[in-house]
This record gives sequence, C-alpha cells and structure tokens, in this order.
Amino acid sequence: MATPRRSKIRSAPPSIPVSDRRGAPPDWIIVALAVVGLLITAYLSVVSFTGSSTALCADGSGCDIVQQSRWSILLGLPIALWGFATYALLALFSVLKTARLR
Repeated sequence: MATPRRSKIRSAPPSIPVSDRRGAPPDWIIVALAVVGLLITAYLSVVSFTGSSTALCADGSGCDIVQQSRWSILLGLPIALWGFATYALLALFSVLKTARLR
C-alpha cells in the first residue's frame, strides 16, 4: 500500500505592514567606535595635508615612514581621508537603520 506524500509547500512568512515597522535603536557600541575612528582619521588627514609629523612619533620612525610612503595616497587623497569617509558612513548607517531583521 502506498504511503500518502506530504506536501512540502511552505507558506510565506507574514509580512509586516509598513505602519507597524519601527526603527531599531542605534547600535551605540558601533557608533562610539566609529566616532573614535573619525577622530583618529581626522587627525591623520590633517597631519597628511599639513605635512607635519604625527604626535608621539619621532622623525624617521615607522609611523613617519608610512605617512610619507607612496602607499599613503589613493586617487590623490590620503588614505586617512578615505578611512574618515568609511567611518562616517558606518556611523550614519548604524544610526539610520530602519528595521531589525528577526
């Protein structure tokens, strides 16, 4: 005798009406770390644009060599400025997230 087969069709998950969606609170740890990154990369960008040496870094030391290398510039802008933009986007996306996935 044949065994009846069970249907493997699953119903779609219920959709959340737009009016019931609430913005998720910002992830404050990510925002705080992004702000620290913003401060550091802002300082390094200013150092790069002014040509001065970094604090707590002697002339000719490792960090000074990295700041003056050809790899510290990307598309005519200091790498620190690219990092600043990345941290700013990270903080912005963390604050403006609209719905938490469950």
